[in-house]
This record gives sequence, structure tokens and C-alpha cells, in this order.
Amino acid sequence: MSAAAENSAMIRLHFETIEHMNSSTITAIIQIVQEARARGITLEIVFDATKNWQKLSFEALAVFVKDDGLLRLVGERVS
Repeated sequence: MSAAAENSAMIRLHFETIEHMNSSTITAIIQIVQEARARGITLEIVFDATKNWQKLSFEALAVFVKDDGLLRLVGERVS
């Protein structure tokens, strides 16, 4: 995250291939979202929109999306 801040780079997290997440995973993702926002780093979270559990889990994070554009949730169609 420090390197991204120093280089004005975006961080993209890919979750398309994971098969399971629990509340600890969501808590860690929320912490990353908050830290990235505090540092002014754009964070893009990519998930598999064809997996209903991923779609529901990541779309719940939409409460953290603001007009500043620092968080993007991207539902890919993975076949």
C-alpha cells in the first residue's frame, strides 16, 4: 500500500477464483478499504458475478463506495 501511495497507483484485488469467504475475510477486506481510502489510494475489487455468494458478499461492500471514486467493485462474468 505504501508503494501505491508513493506512485499514485491503483490497487486491484482479484477474488474471482476463491471458493469460500468467512466473516474474518470480510473484516480484513473492510480494513483494506478503509486504509486505502485514508491514504487516497484507488482500490478496485474484482469478483466473479456468476457466483451468487460472491456477488452478494461483494455487493454488500457497496456501502463503502463513495463519490470520491476511491473504491470500485467490479463483477466479472467468469466462465
